[in-house]
Amino acid sequence: MAGRCHGRPEIPSTIVKATGSPKLTRMFSTLAAETLLCVRQFQNVFERKETVLEQHRRLHDFLAAGDEEGYLAEIEWHLKNSVVTLEAARKQRDS
Repeated sequence: MAGRCHGRPEIPSTIVKATGSPKLTRMFSTLAAETLLCVRQFQNVFERKETVLEQHRRLHDFLAAGDEEGYLAEIEWHLKNSVVTLEAARKQRDS
């Protein structure tokens, strides 16, 4: 599953491999594995797929518009919100 990208799953892993850096390849593999674990955790948290799709649609729209500032602000919110959401779900599950 490492290196998934919408429509072209080979692109990120191909770019990393092209660097010829074993260290970067290991880092990318770790990041891909952690991302997959996070995505699997979210499958149990979000009942409505529309919520997740809307969050990713906003990221796409900023990229498509070339709005780097907007994208960076949105990705920061996205990552912070993801951690808060997972922690709340874990606390609820464990109580």
